[in-house]
Amino acid sequence: MKILFLDDRAVRRPAFLTKHPQAVCVETSDECISQLVKEPWDMVCLDHDLRDGDTGMRVVDWIVAKHPWHSSPPVFIIHSTNLFPSMQMLNRLQQFGYCVTYIPFDMS
Repeated sequence: MKILFLDDRAVRRPAFLTKHPQAVCVETSDECISQLVKEPWDMVCLDHDLRDGDTGMRVVDWIVAKHPWHSSPPVFIIHSTNLFPSMQMLNRLQQFGYCVTYIPFDMS
């Protein structure tokens, strides 16, 4: 399974890779979009709050504007612990028919 994981917190990436060693981790919305353009993914995990005012919502906005998949789109997991923007991301993706779930990141 090909997993793309967007999160800028250094402590979360190793914790996620422990459970999903095949995942590709990125820290910015631009890096995430670049990976989405390069190849297909089975799952995309998105955080909202990134560094320097960057957010996972930029990725969501790009996805709904570009609809980049010609075949099956990935499953999306919103893992931000910031509830309100997480629900905005989830609702926006669902509005366009994407399969998306909210699962706040848990270090355990």
